[in-house]
Amino acid sequence: GAAALVMMRASTAAKLGCTPIARLVAHATHSQEPQWFTTAPVGAIEKLYAKTGWNTASVDLFEINEAFAVVAMAAMKEHNIPHHKVNIHGGACALGHPIGASGARLIVTLIGALKKTGGKKGVTRKLSAMSQIMIITGGSRGIGAATALLAAECGYDVAINFASNQVAADAVVKAVQAKGRRAIAVKGDVANEADMLSLFDTCDRQLGKLTCLVNNAGVVDMKSRFDEMSVARWRRMFDINVMGSFICAREAVKRMSKKHGGAGGTIVNLSSAAARIGAAGQYVDYAAAKGAIDVFTLGLAREVAGEGIRVNAVRPGIIDTEIHASGGEPQKAAQAGAVVPMGRSGRAAEIAEAILWFASAKSSYATGTVIDVSGGR
Repeated sequence: GAAALVMMRASTAAKLGCTPIARLVAHATHSQEPQWFTTAPVGAIEKLYAKTGWNTASVDLFEINEAFAVVAMAAMKEHNIPHHKVNIHGGACALGHPIGASGARLIVTLIGALKKTGGKKGVTRKLSAMSQIMIITGGSRGIGAATALLAAECGYDVAINFASNQVAADAVVKAVQAKGRRAIAVKGDVANEADMLSLFDTCDRQLGKLTCLVNNAGVVDMKSRFDEMSVARWRRMFDINVMGSFICAREAVKRMSKKHGGAGGTIVNLSSAAARIGAAGQYVDYAAAKGAIDVFTLGLAREVAGEGIRVNAVRPGIIDTEIHASGGEPQKAAQAGAVVPMGRSGRAAEIAEAILWFASAKSSYATGTVIDVSGGR
C-alpha cells in the first residue's frame, strides 16, 4: 500500500547519472465550484490536450483518481475514453481511499501499467483540495509583490491588482506562473468602487472562488506639518488607504461569508507602525488612516467571526520598498539603523511571511489581531 518516486529536471538526472523511466511532458490544473469537484478532471484533461496536442486516441492509458466512481465515469463520457484504457489495475475505490488516491500512487501505477502494456503515453489526474485563491491589492511591487511570490510557493493562485505599472504587474504574474500557480493582473484604483467590482468579478471568472484578500494597496505623501496639509491630500490619503480597504473587504465578505453561501476565508489588512507612533511632523494623516485600519480590523473580525472569516492585520515598520521615494524620502530605509532597535530596515519578504501566516491555517485561532513587524520600533 505504499508508493514513492523521485522527480527531477532532465539536466539534474544527467548530472547525477540517473536514467529516467518516464518523462513529465506537461501538467494542467482546473478548478470550479466545490459542488462540481467530481467533474474537474474533464477540464484538466481538456487543458492538457491543448498544451500537448494529444487527444484521447493518442493516449495509451489513463489513471484517474476515483475518490468517487463518478469522477472517472464523467471523464470517460466527456472525452470518449474507452474502458480498457482507464485504471487497468483498479482505481482508488478498489485500492483503498485515500491511500489509493495519492499523487505518488497514481503516477507509479501509471508508469507500471505503461511498462506492462508497452504503452508510451499516459495521463493521470488527481483531485485535490479546492484551490486557494488570493487577491492582493497593490500587488505589482514591494510588499504586495513579495506576498504574491510567497503565496504561490504556499499553493495559492493569485489575482494582482495594480494602479498603473503594467510592466511590473506582468513581471509578478510571470514569476508566480513560474512557480506553477495561476496568476492574473487587473488594473484598477482601489478607491474606485467600479474598478474594484471589476477586480473581484474578474477573479471569480478566471481563477475561482476567493479564499483570501490582502488589503495591501496604500500611499503616503510628502513630509508636512498637519497645519500645512490640504483637504485634497487628506481625501486622497483616506480614499486609498481606508475606503479602498473597505470596498475590497466588503466584496470579500460577500464571497467568503457562510451567511452568503461561502466557505469562509481570511482577510489580511496592511496597517503601519505609524498608527502607534503618530508620525508627527511627517504624515499624521497617513498615521490616522492606518489607525482607522486597526480599528476596522478589530470590528470586522468580531462581526464575521461566526461566518467563517478571520480578519487580521500586519503593522510593518520601515521596510525597504519604493513607497518611501513616493513620500520624498528615498533614503529612509537606508537610514533606518538610527531609529530601529534591530539596526536595519525590514525586507518586503519578511512582511509577506507574516501575511501568509495570517492567511494560513497555522493562525486558525487568530482574528482581530494586529501584529507588529517593525524591528522593535
